[in-house]
Amino acid sequence: MTENPISAQSFIAGKPPFATVGSFLLIGSEQFLMDKVNTFLRREIRARFDTEIEVVWADELKAYELRDFLESNSLFAGSKVLFIKNADQMKEEVIRPLAEYYSSPSDDLKLIISAVSVDQRLSAWKTVIANSMLIKCNPPAYPSDLGIWLDSEIRSMKLTITPDARQFFLERVELDYKSADNELQKIYLYIRDKSRIDRTDVAEVLGSTRANTVNELYNVLHTHKPGKVMAVIQNILDTGGDAIPTLASIHRFYMNLWHIALLKTKKKLSPTEISQLYLKDLRESHRNAYLKSSEHYPLEVFEAIFDILLDTDAKLKLTAADQKTLMALCISRIFDL
Repeated sequence: MTENPISAQSFIAGKPPFATVGSFLLIGSEQFLMDKVNTFLRREIRARFDTEIEVVWADELKAYELRDFLESNSLFAGSKVLFIKNADQMKEEVIRPLAEYYSSPSDDLKLIISAVSVDQRLSAWKTVIANSMLIKCNPPAYPSDLGIWLDSEIRSMKLTITPDARQFFLERVELDYKSADNELQKIYLYIRDKSRIDRTDVAEVLGSTRANTVNELYNVLHTHKPGKVMAVIQNILDTGGDAIPTLASIHRFYMNLWHIALLKTKKKLSPTEISQLYLKDLRESHRNAYLKSSEHYPLEVFEAIFDILLDTDAKLKLTAADQKTLMALCISRIFDL
């Protein structure tokens, strides 16, 4: 249907191409964006069509059940929309009837399929991808990604935000859409009937709700002192923060350092060249801090660091172990390398 995927934010900012697209495939690990796209599509569908909406969970779906959903007409409306959730957990024998559907799709059925990832080696998934609009729902990789999200949200709220307020907000929130959205909603409630957000508004709200910020976390990570790092992480968790987005911020920190290490080692670039050509997304003071921190981390250490972060992420999501204990162990293992 489309060779180039579209980002979730760009998709939500436009109008769904229902006239030309009958299948939408949402891929990515950012559940917040996936929920936003699903909500947007539901709203737009209900506003435009007399339709019946059905939701199925792929991990519980049988092949014959999916065929029934795809082949049956709505009894209560002129058309039907089928949401297929967790499609990455769909068994191979269930994917086949889905792929077969595209050989003769119905004009009265819209498909909205969501998955963290799909196995593009399977011919069935290749067929689904080729016949769908691909919408990427990825977590923010850089502060600029969060900035694009913020600008879109401000427009949808029919508000404006001053440049210094925007910069201050992005410096104070975690590199996580859901967490940032929670903070933005607090600001929205705080300003009441105002149509513009200024720096004082952001400082008033975030200053009272966050004892430690991601910016402070980055600052202590640059000190290379594990005790200080854990003190900030503990304060984040004690004041309502969550370990998973905090871990994501730590991952982003080391991704930046890995990028610098690659440029130093593989391309033989100088710190000045790296700063000017490859760290444009960071403020100049932050670039200098990263370049100085990179002296502590040779390229060969990053495989172990990312293994530790991945292991910690899995334990946070799959075990009932205490978050503070897992994060303390993570930091200790990294700084012991």
